Amino acid sequence: MRTCKDLIGLPVIELCTGHRIAEVSGVLCGVPERSVLALVVQTGKLFRKKGLVDWSDIYSLGVDAVTVQASSMVRVDSKGIPPSTETYLRKQVLTTGGQILGRVEDIAIDPKTGRIVGCVLTDGWLGDLLNGRAIIPLVENAIISEEHMIVPDEPRGSENGKKYEMPDVR
Repeated sequence: MRTCKDLIGLPVIELCTGHRIAEVSGVLCGVPERSVLALVVQTGKLFRKKGLVDWSDIYSLGVDAVTVQASSMVRVDSKGIPPSTETYLRKQVLTTGGQILGRVEDIAIDPKTGRIVGCVLTDGWLGDLLNGRAIIPLVENAIISEEHMIVPDEPRGSENGKKYEMPDVR
């Protein structure tokens, strides 16, 4: 499992030449798809341009770099790039029972499939310092609006008594 913040700053390497062709600057997520659609990248050294690498064009999402077959996989878009993880970040997460769990600080993705598997929650810097950050799974029946993400009190299929359990994504 990787978080989107882990991906920011990773180089994008072209496999056929070994050249660094871009750097990851954001992640474009789809709410209905609940997956990563593309990586937002910056190309060039002096005059940087924004572009996209579609998830389907990524050869591998490694710990230290993103690899693609060819530089043509990077689509430079002069008309602007849509907002990236803004579709999930900073939303207040609450349960159907009305309990506030925190705000979405980051999202966790499966690096092989691009599926969004969870949300990293914050309760403010003091709460994070005292209690740490919680990671909850992005359950199928979560409701995502402009301001809120509403999750069930007990996710479906939870027989073990635990409210939230992250799936194993190794």
